[in-house]
Amino acid sequence: MSSDFDCDDDSLTPVNGTPRSPYNRDEVLTILSGFIAALKARAETGRIRDPAGVKVRIDAIKAGVSACSVLLSGIKDMQMDEIEMRLQALEGDKAV
Repeated sequence: MSSDFDCDDDSLTPVNGTPRSPYNRDEVLTILSGFIAALKARAETGRIRDPAGVKVRIDAIKAGVSACSVLLSGIKDMQMDEIEMRLQALEGDKAV
C-alpha cells in the first residue's frame, strides 16, 4: 500500500513538507477495503510459504484496522460537535 508519508522519528511527516488534510470517512473506508482485500487474497491462496512473514503482515493489518477505527471515531466526534453547534445556533435563532 502506498503512502504520502515517511515515518521518521515516530512522526507522520509529509514527504513533500506540506501538511496533509485530515482523512475523511470515504478515504478511511477505502483503506479498510484494501485491508479486507489483502486478507481475502491471503485466505484464498491457502498456502503459507513464510509463516513469520504472514504473521508480520497480519499484525500490520490489525494495527491499520485499529488506527482506522480510532480515526472513524474521531471523525464521528467532530461531526457530532458540528451538529451540536448547529443545533445551538438554531435554538438561539428560535429564542429571538
